[in-house]
Amino acid sequence: MSQVEFAKYVKDGAYHWDAASSSLTKHVAFTSGRYAAVMQQPVKWAGSTVLDIACGDARLAAYVADAGAKLVVGIDLSHVGLSTGRKRWTSDKPESAGRGVFIQADGLSLPVAAEAFDVVIASEVIEHVDDAEVFLREASRPLRAGGAIIVTTPYRLTESPLDPHHVHEYFPGELEALMKQFFRDVRITLTHPAWVTSLYTLHGWAEPFRWLVNALAVTGHNPFLSWPIGRYAAQITALGQGLIT
Repeated sequence: MSQVEFAKYVKDGAYHWDAASSSLTKHVAFTSGRYAAVMQQPVKWAGSTVLDIACGDARLAAYVADAGAKLVVGIDLSHVGLSTGRKRWTSDKPESAGRGVFIQADGLSLPVAAEAFDVVIASEVIEHVDDAEVFLREASRPLRAGGAIIVTTPYRLTESPLDPHHVHEYFPGELEALMKQFFRDVRITLTHPAWVTSLYTLHGWAEPFRWLVNALAVTGHNPFLSWPIGRYAAQITALGQGLIT
């Protein structure tokens, strides 16, 4: 993980906020479904302190603050992502923006104290790192006793990742075994049916399907969370509790 400027934030601004918006033309049900899968995990958000590693433009961090967290610290390498996220959060949700703090830093060397947080979130991060054990060890260091970590990552569907920025993608059992090196209890949730994902990402004749999925998601019935998984999922959400010290 090197310190880089992410061109996507320069080009599109706080685009995750658009993806989770109620606009049918901007909403991305895949993304909003991933956020919802995190927020539905059985952790206590109200009154908690939360660390969001690789928070990007902080859309997920804002969800956490809206759920009642008293402090959300977002860490990311991209100061453009952090800057655009702060502006959008302040503009769209000023009532919770004051509970968000941003730090530009590397997720492999977190500038936070040990045992300082109730919840750590690492959403769409672990597939990018060279040494997942090193990453999880550092990500779990800030957790208080009784705390929880939430890790999201794509379900491994191909022999090699199709995304050139992914170092390694995981099968559910593989991720569970990895996390059990650090946590006594690991709960795996599978979402985003692969068949829905495949149709959703097509263009041309499949565009009406994408509009339908987005419309359902905006009205609170996201197919990525509610429709049957079928043979394969496309997303894994893992909850780790009972930190092994």
